[in-house]
Parts: sequence; C-alpha cells; structure tokens
Amino acid sequence: MWFLEKRQGFVGLAPGLRETCVEASDLLVAHSRNGAYLDEDQESRAKDLASQLTGEMKLTVSAMETGMRDATGLELTTALPQLKTSFDASKPYRADTYGNWSTPGGMDAPSLRLWATRSGVAFGVHAGFMTQETATNLAREIENHLAPQQSFFHLQRHDSGDRLARRSSTYESGEIFVGWWWDDDAALGDPTLGTDLVEKAAQLGPVIELCSAAQRRATSTEGTSAGIVTSTVDTGWLAGRAQTFRKQRPYPTDKDAIHQERRSEFAQAMTAEALGDLDFALFRKMYNGNGYGAPGPQARLNRSFNEIAAAELDKFCEELREFLWGDEPVEQRLTRALDREILNVKGLGESVLMKMLAVVHPDRFLPIFPLNGDMGKEAVLERLELAIPPAGHAAARQIQANDRIRELLEPLFPGDAWAQGQFAYWLMREAESPAVEEDLVAGLADRLLVPGVFLDEVRDLLEERKQIIFYGPPGTGKTYIARELAAALQPDPLRRRTVQFHPSTSYEDFFEGFRPRLDEAGAMTYELRKGPLALLVDKAESDPTTPHVLLIDEINRANLPRVLGELLFLLEYRKEFVYTTYRPEEPFQLPDNLLIIGTMNTADRSIAMVDSALRRRFHFIPFMPHDGPLSGVLHKYLDKHDGPTWVAGLVNAVNERLRVELKGPHLQIGHSHFMRTDLDAAVLQRIWTYGVYPMIEDQLYGREGLLETFTWSSVLKDYGPGSAAAAETSAEAEALAIDDQAH
Repeated sequence: MWFLEKRQGFVGLAPGLRETCVEASDLLVAHSRNGAYLDEDQESRAKDLASQLTGEMKLTVSAMETGMRDATGLELTTALPQLKTSFDASKPYRADTYGNWSTPGGMDAPSLRLWATRSGVAFGVHAGFMTQETATNLAREIENHLAPQQSFFHLQRHDSGDRLARRSSTYESGEIFVGWWWDDDAALGDPTLGTDLVEKAAQLGPVIELCSAAQRRATSTEGTSAGIVTSTVDTGWLAGRAQTFRKQRPYPTDKDAIHQERRSEFAQAMTAEALGDLDFALFRKMYNGNGYGAPGPQARLNRSFNEIAAAELDKFCEELREFLWGDEPVEQRLTRALDREILNVKGLGESVLMKMLAVVHPDRFLPIFPLNGDMGKEAVLERLELAIPPAGHAAARQIQANDRIRELLEPLFPGDAWAQGQFAYWLMREAESPAVEEDLVAGLADRLLVPGVFLDEVRDLLEERKQIIFYGPPGTGKTYIARELAAALQPDPLRRRTVQFHPSTSYEDFFEGFRPRLDEAGAMTYELRKGPLALLVDKAESDPTTPHVLLIDEINRANLPRVLGELLFLLEYRKEFVYTTYRPEEPFQLPDNLLIIGTMNTADRSIAMVDSALRRRFHFIPFMPHDGPLSGVLHKYLDKHDGPTWVAGLVNAVNERLRVELKGPHLQIGHSHFMRTDLDAAVLQRIWTYGVYPMIEDQLYGREGLLETFTWSSVLKDYGPGSAAAAETSAEAEALAIDDQAH
C-alpha cells in the first residue's frame, strides 16, 4: 500500500470496487430497515468494507494530486469522507466512497470529486455547501457551460443504497455535483483512467470558477445582512501601496507559498468529516506554530489538552465541528465559544479561535487574529482609515472588524486572505518607520575622528555582504564605532538590537528555544520563546525596505557553531530558507535588510582561531592603533580637547615595542584608555598602573627585567615630554593633519 501511494502512482481503480460497494450497500440497507446491524460480525464486516473503499480512494487522490493541480492550475488539497454516513455513532457505515481535490476552504469549498457507487463511477465538480437559493442560481449558470456527456447528479439518501442513481442535463435540488459517468464497472481496472480524469479536470476550470464566485457572493451577502457597514473610503492610495508591497516586500515568495500549504494541511485536518477522528498532533501544530500566522504562546492550552480525558476530547471534537461547520450564523457560534458554552477548554482564547476560522474559511476570515493590540484588527482599521466597530460583544466586533478589512482589501488581492493580512501588517510597519532624509553616516567622521572614506567603505562592505566584524586589540573603539554606525544606519532604537556573547551563550539564547514560565495556576511550564535574532527578523521581514541592525559584541567569546547552528548557512545564502531546530514545519530566512555588525577582541582569542566557514561569511575590518584609519585618533582627540598630546606619542612608542616583543599587533594598548578630558599626572599614572600595566604584565609574565621597562615611571622617562619620541610624534601629527585636510 505504501509503495502504491508513494512510489507507483495511479494504476487504475480496483476491478472489485463495484462488488465491494454492492456488498456494503446491502448491509447499509439492512441496517436502515432494522435500525441496527444484526450482530457484531455484520457491523465488523460493514466497517471493513467502508475501510476498503476509503483506502482505495486514498491511494487514488494521493497519486493524482500533482496531476490535478497541474491540469487546473489551482492549489488543491486532498480530502476523504468519514467511514460512517453521519457523525452520529448509531448510523451505519457508508457503502460508497469519494475522493476530493479541494480548493482552499476544505470540504466546504468547490472541489474536483471522484465518486464510486454500486451502480458506477462519476467524476466532476462538487460545488461545496451553500443555501438552496444560491445552489439554484448557480445551477442555471453551470447549465450554460456543460460539456458533451456532462450531467448533473441527484444525490439520494444513504439508505437508498445508491447515492448517484439519477442523472440529468438539468439541476433538480440539493447539493450540486456535475460531471461525467461510467456505468457499472466500465471505469474499473483501466490503467488509462488517470489520464482521462486529468484531461477532464482541465475542462472543468470554468465550472469551478462559477462555484467559487457563487460562494464569494454568498459570503458577501451574509456579511451585509449581518450589519457590516459598506466602506466608502477612497482606496486609490491603497492601490499604489499594494503595488509597492508586491515589489518591495516582495509578494509572493516561496515562504508565502509554504504558509498557504500549511493552511491547506491544517484545513484538511479540520473538515467536518476529519473531525470525527481528529489528527491531534497536526491540530497542536496549528495552534502552537507560526504556520499561516501565530496566535501567540499557548502554554495553558497545551496543559489543558495534556490533562483532558478521552471522553472530554471526543466532546471537544463534536463541539469544534459545530463551531466550525454549524448552521448557526458564525457570530453566534463565536459568541458561544468565547462565552464557553461550547469548547470549554481552559486557555482556548480568542486568537486561537480566530485562527481556526481563518484556516477553515479563508474565503471569509483574515489571518489577523487578535482584535486589540499593536497589530490587532482595530489597529489595522485605523491604519486603513476605517471605522472601528462600536462597543459590544467581542464576537460581533471581531467579525465586523474582519469583514470591513476584507471588504476593502479584497479588490486588491482577490481571494487571497494571506496576501491581505500580510499587506495590512506591511502597512502598519510602514507607518511606524521614521523617515530618514539625511545621511547620518556621513556626519560621523568628524565626531569619531576617523576619515570619512573609511566609514563609506565600511558601509559599502556591510551592504555587500550584510555582515561585518570589527577586530583588533581591546580599547580601540570597536564597540563604540559599531554602536554609532548602527544608530546612523537605523536611528529607530526599536529596529536595532545589541547582544553580547559569552562562553555560555547558546542557540536558545540567541535565536529561540523553550524557556520555563509559571502559568496562571502557578505551575511550571515551558513555552517557545524567541531570542533577539528571531525578534529582529520578524520586524525586518514585516518592514523590508528599512534596514534593521543587529550588533553582536564580543562575537568570538561564544562557541559560534553551537550558537549559530543551521543559521550559519543563512549568513551566506540570504535568499534561501531552512527548517530550524524549533521550527521543523516552518521555513526561516534571514532577510536582506537585516545587517549584522560584530566586534572581536583579538587579545582574548586570535582571529586565526575563528572557524574558516564563519570567516568566509563576514567582511573582517581591522582596528589597529598603529595602522589604517585609527592611527592618529588619540592625538586628534587630545588636540581637539586641549589635552596632553604627548601622551599619544608615548602610547605609540610603547605599542611599537609591544608589537616586537609579542610578535604581532593584536596585544597593543588601545587609545580609548586615554580619551578623557581630565588627564593630569595623577590620572595618567592611575590609568597606566591599574589599567594598562596589568595587561602587559599578563603577556610578559615571568620576564621581570623586561616588565620593569613598562612601568609608568619608565615609559614616562623614555617617551614622556622632552623625550626624542615626543618630538617624533609631534612631526608625525603635523603630517597627519595635512593628510586629513587633503582627504
């Protein structure tokens, strides 16, 4: 069975399928006549036959799913009926079977259907569930599109033993099912049937569109009758913003397609039929995960379901079916759920209920779940310049807000609730983005005392690879310049973050992971909590035209492969996505507008110790006191603040000796030690004795004679005022000033 479903593909309907239907229908009719099966053996046999019928159709719809999608160009999901003729446990097992390739909306939406009964096989379009008036009007339209040999099928009651006994070129009443018919076993055992079905599916596009349009009209009429105010807002400005959204965000991407697939998968698990045997693992993924939108942490709801008894879970599934598919107006069903008249499970709140409605009924409900809050429906209404529903019950306000937003955005993104929700969030982020008219980076050079061409080059490197690292000895201004640069690139503090790595920093700290928390009852539980990277990525994704900056200080102090995990791949391939440790069902991507600036102290760990894979993913920019843009910074600072400029010469001379003694530039003295406006003899001695000398002592440990030459008294004598080194420094400073003027 696995081989047939996953590898072999469609090989035709089983030759004995009609015989199975005949035997099953005889048992069904006997049950209907007697009110029950005669004994357990008869009931067991009826169940076995129903399982065989469903299993046969499961193989068919799975094997032909791709072919049906390609033939119609539609996003289709497969669905099967339940084993019994009704959700009522006392009813008999079914004697027919069908398989659906459903459009978004599950069993309630229009679908392609292959139906097998005791008298033959049918293939065509099932229009979905609608009122009799809507069905009658739709049938008149379909009659004008009937192809040769197509007909309407009249669906009879199950107890008749044959669901599709009558066929006609005109519609009578009830559910609409229209298509082709094969008598008796004419379609069975034929391996070419699959090709025939795909060709026929390609002809059914106009009928499916008529059915979908009828459902949209019915939904719109239902919304108007519920008292939803028709929008009179000028939407001209929105059309332009929608074009910008498609280009700049952009829309759609592969990630959007995956969200749509997740919705289809969740919807299939919550059809009226599937709720008879709920796939609870998939249901948990729906309300816990981010697929098709995140309703937020659900620790309390998880705990409730962990403790629920089997009988209570069965009752929940029955009430969930009533909530999602009941005949009452949806406002009444939502009111009952919020008031806990149904679905009385602790922790099952408004956001999860609205996500379920959005998943199952995407033709009506948007993937915007909360009503209040910064990104709730009321905030979206304000951004769209629409009226907020008046005070009242939360259910009425939820539905009115949803319908007002949907009505306004539907013409911009017809039939695409996900696009409408993403566009609304994009507009919200756009409104929050501060306008930056001036080039703040250009103004940093004078304040940081570094050449403007250096900062321009740093910005170019950052835009090119999206991540850079400043590396060098301590005290050379790496973190200071990184912070100033980050603020210049993104003035809004909500769009930049700073984290500092340390030896115990973990993947869970940086990206996301499970963290303990106390629930409302005071019990310890765990929830998936996002770290600084995931939080900033969310912001960057929703505002793709604005740079977002992450500063990682002391990036080399952590075990980077352990901290980054699969994110290491994304640093190099920004346009790709991966499935991360805590998101096995959801793609994750680092957006192009997320810029990362790292700092690395080379006195602690040499750059040579950095993983080569990581080095390939960053541009490394040296911060050395003796070379490049930082040479002369201390002299410039002291001169600007009327400080003792000879100190710059002293530091340069000592650094030159350290480079010789320590075989390299990574353990020099940073200029930031001395960038103070209160430098006098006492302050200088204190800085050297308690800040600089201990570092030198650590590097020259055991070389007492050499260490003696690095005490404050020694270096002051050798390189202080009046020394030859001070005179040389003065001449170098004059040359540096001339060079700066030239730049």
